[in-house]
Amino acid sequence: MRTYGLGYLQTMDLPMRVFWHLSGSVERLRKEEARLEFEIQASVPDANAAAQMREHLAQAAPDPITVNKRAMAMSEELDRGGLDLLRMTN
Repeated sequence: MRTYGLGYLQTMDLPMRVFWHLSGSVERLRKEEARLEFEIQASVPDANAAAQMREHLAQAAPDPITVNKRAMAMSEELDRGGLDLLRMTN
């Protein structure tokens, strides 16, 4: 729940699909925390161990994918056929 930034009841109120989507992304959500831990461990005199830890973190939690939703929305075209079909269903 700390990972989600929500309390217990708020987490339980999430739709099931949203919960499982977030659950699958926990590693990415904790990446910044892991990087801070790495900085502490990197201060250990053994440089080889620090390099191995950095490689492990890169594999376990790759950089998150960011999407520019505004740019996507600006580039999409209106689907007139789909809109008409939607209007007919009401």
